[in-house]
Amino acid sequence: MAIDKDKKKAKRGFYEIYRNRRQEIEICDGIAIDESMYDLKENRLLTMFLKGIMVYLLSMGSIGTYLSCVGCDFNEIAVNVVAFVTAILCSLLYHSYLTENVGYLIFFAIFAVITYSVRTYISSGFNSILNDSYEEMSNYFDSEGMQRFAESMDDRYTAITVCACIICVVFNIFINNYISRTMRYMVSTIIVFFFNVVPFYIGLEPDLLYMIMVVAGLIMAYVIRAGQHHILHRSESIYKYHDKPSFRRRMFLKIKKIFTKKEEDENIKVLKYGNDFKALGQMQGVLLLFTTVVILIANLISPKDTFQKRHEENPFKQATVEIMGNVLLLGVGSVFNYYENSGGLSSGRLGGVGTLTFDYQTDIEVEFTPYSYDTLYIKNFIGREYIPFQNRWTQTTDFEKPSEQNEHEAKALEKLYENGGEYSAKGKMTINNKAGNIGGYLPYYSYDESTRLTFRNPREYTYFPKQADTEYTIEDYRTDSGYLKVPDDNKDIVAQFGEQAGLSRDNTAEENIELLINYYQENIPYTTRPGINYRDDFVNWFLATNKKGYCAHFASAATLIFRYYGIPARYCEGYAIPYDDVVMEGEIEENKKFSDYYQGYSELGETAYVKVPASDANAHAWVEVYLEGKGWTIAEVTPSVTDEQTLDDFWTALQRARENRSSEGNDGDGGGFNFRLPVKMTTVMNVLYVIMGIIGLIVLFFLLRPVARSVVAGYIYRKANYSDKLVIKYNSLLKGIKRRERFANKEDSIYEHINYNTQLRYMAAKGYINISSEELEEYIKILERAGFSDRIITKEEFEKVLEGLKKKGKS
Repeated sequence: MAIDKDKKKAKRGFYEIYRNRRQEIEICDGIAIDESMYDLKENRLLTMFLKGIMVYLLSMGSIGTYLSCVGCDFNEIAVNVVAFVTAILCSLLYHSYLTENVGYLIFFAIFAVITYSVRTYISSGFNSILNDSYEEMSNYFDSEGMQRFAESMDDRYTAITVCACIICVVFNIFINNYISRTMRYMVSTIIVFFFNVVPFYIGLEPDLLYMIMVVAGLIMAYVIRAGQHHILHRSESIYKYHDKPSFRRRMFLKIKKIFTKKEEDENIKVLKYGNDFKALGQMQGVLLLFTTVVILIANLISPKDTFQKRHEENPFKQATVEIMGNVLLLGVGSVFNYYENSGGLSSGRLGGVGTLTFDYQTDIEVEFTPYSYDTLYIKNFIGREYIPFQNRWTQTTDFEKPSEQNEHEAKALEKLYENGGEYSAKGKMTINNKAGNIGGYLPYYSYDESTRLTFRNPREYTYFPKQADTEYTIEDYRTDSGYLKVPDDNKDIVAQFGEQAGLSRDNTAEENIELLINYYQENIPYTTRPGINYRDDFVNWFLATNKKGYCAHFASAATLIFRYYGIPARYCEGYAIPYDDVVMEGEIEENKKFSDYYQGYSELGETAYVKVPASDANAHAWVEVYLEGKGWTIAEVTPSVTDEQTLDDFWTALQRARENRSSEGNDGDGGGFNFRLPVKMTTVMNVLYVIMGIIGLIVLFFLLRPVARSVVAGYIYRKANYSDKLVIKYNSLLKGIKRRERFANKEDSIYEHINYNTQLRYMAAKGYINISSEELEEYIKILERAGFSDRIITKEEFEKVLEGLKKKGKS
């Protein structure tokens, strides 16, 4: 029995030595950290309690910030009590191996039972919080499509309180893992701000108390980790010995070895500082007070209304508002395009483009003689039947035949021209497919066949332009009933929207068209970032939910609306080239006469034969409506995004365009770039001034840094005693020698000597100082006493060593 007891005692002693590693650590010759440092113990309970306070500040601060931002009404006292108690409890579970492994299991079991018993309250409260959040987002993004979730409990106040308590416990468990053990302040910052990114983005301001809690908790975590007060040792010792470097240090040494080819000792003895509840508590108190004072002062200097004004005027935020609104309403997938958008159009396919992006590269080139201020339309696609939920238009099978284009209108206009009718004309137009889709490209009004244009295979068309005052009549032609079909899935929403817009079956076709165009312009904004809908039909979603879009949205919905009110209509895609683009981008073909390509009335008078490029920015969708006696007529329903401008005549506008191009350094001769800044010049200059100011401050800092350091060093030197003065002078000499040897072999340099004894001997051997061996021994003793002893050296000793150090050998 005695032998067994001795074995057990020896075994316990072995593990005790292994755990504590009670070894002295030598700093330099004659100086070491005594093993008695391992006897300093922390108060583990108080340490974990203080860390639990930080967990509480972060979890309750984060949740309180969110709930106060969105205006949820809940019992704040109850939630704070639950958050505080569970935060302290979670932190105390790290007291030992037993409490961590067994205690957490018990804690999770109790938490699971409580969560299950109040699951109805949690679900209803969570839905209440979501509804309040969506209401705030709906107000900010001006969207009526935000979801509403069912709240099963009538007592909304209690449901939100219970849900907030459960969320607090989950946050405490999660954040405690990063704070109590490793003080991972960056992870905690990401958790806190990711949870509150939406209310912060839409400019909601939280209660001041919760903001102080969040900021104070994050600052505490950062400062405490930087001060190394965060290490959680399994023993209760404040200090712990390590004879192996960390994994990060080992990786660094291996990488350094690859580049320097030099071995370094990895077995570096380290005494790591852990926790001390007194220092931890004092630091937390100071940081909490500091944070509170700073935030209160900031709140007085920048009140809420001033902050919100600056917040709303932020141009970077304004550029992302539509994208964020789509993400919140429709999910992340709403901002990704599922096919090459080509200006948002893809032969009748709808809904696959969430954000319009343009490459501004030439798709087609149009050569013609400008005759009107109106937009020039080049048709590429006609949609006959709309397929709901598949979100596409079917193209008529006879698209390439003249009869399915504008043959009857073109023949009526041709007849008017041949009879010398007023405001009639005839022209020739060449279309060259440079990089667009292979297909038909037809001008209005031509009855040529819509042959498929392959790349760089231009084709000339004869057309008869219809201008504002052109009067003609089509006889013996009726469109078929297919252009009046409205799918059953769309009828209800189309009817509701038409009623809101004031349309009526009692109105004429022209009146209903005008009413819809005006309603679109005043109530439905044009946007290049409409998002992608997954849950509803394209037209229904646009009319009832999203209520914003680009040309394909407006044209598709308008086509069904017109059909519902008895107006034959069809969806068209192609290119629209405004008059401004003609004069700004067009190039005159000097060798071609106007009269050879245009005869008859021209609103612009005699112009010139021009070549105009059209890119994906000119891609467009519009509606053709069938009017009795007029045939298929363009109805431009997409709202205008620019103010109306006074239009100059063709030659004046062309001259101004040439002058603008010349002033921008691109006159067509030197191959220059027509570069235009996308922001105001004042904004650019302000940014440049800020950058120049920052650079100036950096330069000034480096210029004044040596002067400031000299002034501070001089002040410290004057106030120092003779021991400190000698050390300062010696360090100055040492720095000079290190500068000389910075490129020398490190194995035979001053860098290998770390104390006064070996350094002075090295300096004497190398000839940096010229002293005798007796003086060397005396100087070493005086320097060591000046550096390490409480007994101050005398003035005579200071002057003697200083004089010896000035006896330079090598220059």
